[in-house]
Amino acid sequence: MQIKKVKCPSCEVVLEVKNSKNEEVKIINCLQCGTTLRVRFPKQTNEAIDAETHIAGVGRGSETIIANVKNTSGKAVIVCEGKQYELREGRQIVGRKASTSTADVQLDVSDRYMSRLNAFINVIKAGGQLQVSIANHKNQNPIKVGTLQLKPGDEIVLNDGDNFTMGMTTMTLKIEQS
Repeated sequence: MQIKKVKCPSCEVVLEVKNSKNEEVKIINCLQCGTTLRVRFPKQTNEAIDAETHIAGVGRGSETIIANVKNTSGKAVIVCEGKQYELREGRQIVGRKASTSTADVQLDVSDRYMSRLNAFINVIKAGGQLQVSIANHKNQNPIKVGTLQLKPGDEIVLNDGDNFTMGMTTMTLKIEQS
């Protein structure tokens, strides 16, 4: 079962959406205002090899090891103004390129509405798939996923091909699974 938290664009209530039937798109109505929402989920496979099995107390020094993990060699890339910026696994800060920027991924744009430290992007491997989420990096500069504007503390899962905007610059996430 997959679970996503989404914010209704009409009333801004946060909803928890459960996908127990492995649907690619789940259509729900907001519990507060009744707005119809389409929630996309990454496609899941039922192959046993994708599952992680943790075996405790075996191996060197009786450590816990992970068995039956499918190796994932895909990559996640931000496409911005014709340039590609590869994302590494883990949490990283993304922002506008500047000589004083300490962002992990520095986008070569002249957008003054994009902060040098604009967003957190987290890339994880889960069940043999790459999953990417974006969150506001404690600033007032806008981040939008579609028409939904993220506020400090908000985090949303991105899917392959999703467009998002930081400042006034729109970019696309590409996830290449292999």
